[in-house]
Amino acid sequence: MVLTSDDIDKNPELISTTDYFEGMLINFRPLLLTDEKKLAHFLENLGSQTRKFSTRNGYDLNEARDLCFAINRYDKLRLVALINHETIIALFEFSLSIVENEYKRFSEKYGIILNEVTDMRFGPCISDQYQNRHFGCCLFEKVKPMCKLMGKERLILWVVFLLIINVL
Repeated sequence: MVLTSDDIDKNPELISTTDYFEGMLINFRPLLLTDEKKLAHFLENLGSQTRKFSTRNGYDLNEARDLCFAINRYDKLRLVALINHETIIALFEFSLSIVENEYKRFSEKYGIILNEVTDMRFGPCISDQYQNRHFGCCLFEKVKPMCKLMGKERLILWVVFLLIINVL
C-alpha cells in the first residue's frame, strides 16, 4: 500500500521522527494547522541570503497562515523540523504533482523522463544558524524512507543547480 497525503494528514505520526542533532532533540514532522505562529517566527528570521533562494510570497504571519491553511488542500506536503517540539528550524516542501512545462524541459534539456507517480519535487529551507552544519543531510536521511512509503523513487531538488537523487 502506498502512503498518500490524506493518510499523512490523518496520521502525521506515520512519517514523524524524533532524533538528536548536535545534542538537541529534533522533531521532524508534517506541518500542522497549529504551527502558524512557530512558522511565522521561522520565516521572519530567515536572512536575506536564504530568502534569495526561497520562493515565498512573504516572510510573516500571513504567509505562515496561508501555508498552514493549505495543508492537504493542494499538491504540497510540508515538513518542519523543531527543536524540543517548539522552535521551527527547517521547512521542507514537497510538490506531489509535476507541472506540464517541467516534463518537456527535463526531457529536452536533461534527457530525463519525469513520472508523477515515481517522482516528486523537493525544496528545503533551513534557518540560517543551522546551515553548513550538515543538518540538511541529517533531515534528508529522514526524508528517504517517507518517499519510499509514498511510492517515490526520485526527488527533484532545486538549489543553485538541479540535482536528481534516486531514493532506492
